[in-house]
Amino acid sequence: MMVLHLWVHTDACGTALGYVLEQLDPDGKLRGKLIGSELNYSIYGPAYDREFLAVVEALKNWRYYLLNRHFSYDEDNEIKEIYDILKENLPIPKSIHNHIKHYSIEDNLLYFS
Repeated sequence: MMVLHLWVHTDACGTALGYVLEQLDPDGKLRGKLIGSELNYSIYGPAYDREFLAVVEALKNWRYYLLNRHFSYDEDNEIKEIYDILKENLPIPKSIHNHIKHYSIEDNLLYFS
């Protein structure tokens, strides 16, 4: 059975998030509009809150594809570094922290604990 490599791309701007999961050709593209308190991310908190949210939403949506599989991600967003920062209990939105506390990324593998 041939297993194709996965790529995760994420990005965030002032009012929206974007994330793409690719397996040679684009498999799925999702975009989410920021709502409510999400619009305040980066205004009062760390500069990366919106980027963190884009990473978390991408991993939430595609966790079944990514769990226990090797995948690559955009170097610009450095998903592993973002995840490591989030897990250190820095002042980030509680909804993001509550989701990621069960996951870890080791050697480009996503694990659920």
